[in-house]
Amino acid sequence: MVVADVDRTGDRLPKQGKRAAGVARTRQRILGAVRQVLLRDGSDRLNVSQLIKVAGVARSTVHYQFDSRQGLLEEVLRDAVSAAQVDWLGPAREVPDPEEAVEAIVVQACRAWAADQVLFRRLMALSAIDQEAHRAVEVLEDERQRGIDQLVKRLSAEQQLRLECPPRRARTILSLATSFWTFDRLLEETLSRVETCGILVDMARSILSPGAWRRVGMIGGENSS
Repeated sequence: MVVADVDRTGDRLPKQGKRAAGVARTRQRILGAVRQVLLRDGSDRLNVSQLIKVAGVARSTVHYQFDSRQGLLEEVLRDAVSAAQVDWLGPAREVPDPEEAVEAIVVQACRAWAADQVLFRRLMALSAIDQEAHRAVEVLEDERQRGIDQLVKRLSAEQQLRLECPPRRARTILSLATSFWTFDRLLEETLSRVETCGILVDMARSILSPGAWRRVGMIGGENSS
């Protein structure tokens, strides 16, 4: 009897694994459909009817996979940020050199915005007129702000901020330097992505005391004069 139970359990495990894999594939298909609808149509509002048609799933499947429309949009944003390997808290926790830490938080922001610029632009614009999109973007922005807050707190404790740049001012400068809209606006000036990132890193480094500046070279192995 015990052997039979073990055998039946063993039979169930592959089925459970296949079911989980199927659920994951459906989830990714829905996320891909959201991207396609936003990037292809450029509509001001995400049309769920279009979404389920593109994804090839029932409306109930979307509700099963995601708690709400807001949750779906949050996952799209989270997926885009994760694909760019962004860790907003990483620079404060893992990069001991103050200049390198400031550079790291800006460079990873630029990497994220550059990797999916049109998608972020559409979702950020949507958040201005759509409450659920607004709340989804707020989740992303809160994560970015926590990383900034932790870094500024650490730099202040280490006395690495310029005397003329108290923590509140430092947070404002880093918020601007890591903002999608700042990045997007600079690119509209026909600057390259490397030039844009360089300007934003220089802006961010302005919060540091002279003692924290150790080098000039910064992005992608390039040096600035």
